[in-house]
Amino acid sequence: MVLEMVVGPVDRGACVRDLSQYPREVEYLYLPMSFISPDGTPRFTIGAAGLCVRVVPVRVNANLSARTVEQILGQKRRMHCAAFRFLLGELQGELARLAEAGGATARCAGDSTKNQDGTHTVEGLLDGITRQFEAVQRRHEAVDEWQYADDAVFQGLVAEMLDARRWAVSK
Repeated sequence: MVLEMVVGPVDRGACVRDLSQYPREVEYLYLPMSFISPDGTPRFTIGAAGLCVRVVPVRVNANLSARTVEQILGQKRRMHCAAFRFLLGELQGELARLAEAGGATARCAGDSTKNQDGTHTVEGLLDGITRQFEAVQRRHEAVDEWQYADDAVFQGLVAEMLDARRWAVSK
């Protein structure tokens, strides 16, 4: 089968004939995410060696708005880190509600075993929990974009993010 390609000036690929490993091969490279669609009725023709060859006319359309692989991976990391920031804001609100609903300030003031010198406060505890959650977030922001392409690594990062939130609320 031979694909007979019809291209326009924008959709034209790059000819790499001089770089081909085969002497008479003509090869073209097209933009990633280009779309190839049928453009007419397939026909049969007799090739140079006397063999019947199916010729399929197709049209190439370059997707000029398609992102590069690097941009897609960067977006995956940005989305994960944005979800982390969202969870941080949600966590801070939930911790404050839990502390208020549970009477944490009164319990802290009345617990002489933990507050002998008066420096142990609910605000300090909440800040410490938040800092630990933010440390996990910073580690995720430092992960290379290419690692986000590995499904096992990405799944581990998402699981760690959710575990960090559960852990923070359980304190």
